[in-house]
Amino acid sequence: MARSEMQRRKKRSNFIAYASLAMVVTLIGLLVMFQTKDPQRKLDEARAREQALEEQMQAEYARTEQLQLFEKQVQTDAYAEEQAQEKLHLLKDNQIMFVAE
Repeated sequence: MARSEMQRRKKRSNFIAYASLAMVVTLIGLLVMFQTKDPQRKLDEARAREQALEEQMQAEYARTEQLQLFEKQVQTDAYAEEQAQEKLHLLKDNQIMFVAE
C-alpha cells in the first residue's frame, strides 16, 4: 500500500510539473506573439509621424515663400507710403484729409 501511495504522489507531482511547464510555455508563446505585433505597431506610428512632419514641412516651405514675397513688398516705396498714410495719417503735399465727426 505504501508503494502505490508513493506512486500516486509521484504521478501527482509529475502532473503538477507538466501542467506548470505547459503554463509557462503558453505564457512565453503569448508574450512572443504580442512582442511581434508591437514592432509593427511602432513602425506604423513612425510612418504616421513621418507623414505628419512631411506635411508640416511643406506648410512651412509655403509660409517661407509668402514671407519672402512680403519682405520684397515691404522694401518698396509704395508700401512705405501706404503704411505712412494708414498708420501715421501722413499725407503728400497735394492731398487733403477729411475727418468725419
